Amino acid sequence: MYGHGITNSRDITMIKTRKILVTGASGFLGSHICDALHEEGFEVHALVRASSSRKWLGQSWLKLHTFELTDRNSLRSLLKGFDAVIHSAAELIGASVDDLQKVNVEATCILAEEAVRMRVGRFVFISSRDAGGFSRNIIPKKESDPDNPHTPYGKSKKHAEEALATLKNEISIVNLRPVLIYGPRDKHLFRLFKLIKTMPAVPIVGARPVYMSLVFVRDVALAVLASLCASVPSGSTYYVSDGMPHTLEDFYRSIASSLGKKPRIIRVPARPAAAFVGLMYGSRTRELALTPETIRDFRYRYRLVSIERAARELNWQPETMLDEGVALTSEWYRSEGWL
Repeated sequence: MYGHGITNSRDITMIKTRKILVTGASGFLGSHICDALHEEGFEVHALVRASSSRKWLGQSWLKLHTFELTDRNSLRSLLKGFDAVIHSAAELIGASVDDLQKVNVEATCILAEEAVRMRVGRFVFISSRDAGGFSRNIIPKKESDPDNPHTPYGKSKKHAEEALATLKNEISIVNLRPVLIYGPRDKHLFRLFKLIKTMPAVPIVGARPVYMSLVFVRDVALAVLASLCASVPSGSTYYVSDGMPHTLEDFYRSIASSLGKKPRIIRVPARPAAAFVGLMYGSRTRELALTPETIRDFRYRYRLVSIERAARELNWQPETMLDEGVALTSEWYRSEGWL
């Protein structure tokens, strides 16, 4: 599934790291990262919580370790002899500010500090486009542009990057900032696929088009592979997307086409939509692809990023464009009986 992607990263023979630890491996992105690493011949270890699902972790080649990210003694014992850590575990949009601080910032610091102590070679941090904030206009945002995170989630990722920067002289750090990720195994955007399949009309929040970047999950996994072997300065940060500008209408129509549907699109003002979601779902909004918080953020119309630096320094390019990726995702949902 992933083997052909190495042609877009540096030659596999250049990779000195062989024994890799992946946190958040039970999640949507983390599980795909594990698959990609295995198919390129790495020894893959996964750190998961006792409460984490094992649905995507049943492979005989995957070595599981179960304890909390804040358990320094267990981390110290585990990390001995590892070449790299890929830190994908995180609290997501909708979590409380306290949980975002504890998991996204404090646990990241603990993991990185113990990686330094045990002489791990590289630390790849899965950050987020939200750490950089929204772009000001249709021109894609670059890593050199000022960061202006607007959400508690984005701020937590930015704070984690800043904390890691204090260790960049002691361990090689690469920060990856993926945009909105879609693909097989994703539960959040699946709700959007299901809505478009079942409803004759679907809502789009906001009175004007919102321009956004998207990325297929396999391409993020390939960016992680590229970041393991690239010779780049410690602390380097890279946006990861499919490199194309999209509107929500583009995304909806691509999903509809993959499902053989032609739903009518209805625009809904952001404030009433946010109030409705909050009223209907309450504390369960963190389970949704859209929360009152993210709906209110639709007043920011531009969320585009440039992948020029990732292409140049990581020698990485996305392979899957929107229509193909959405079609592959719909096909997977159907094969698994989700749709």
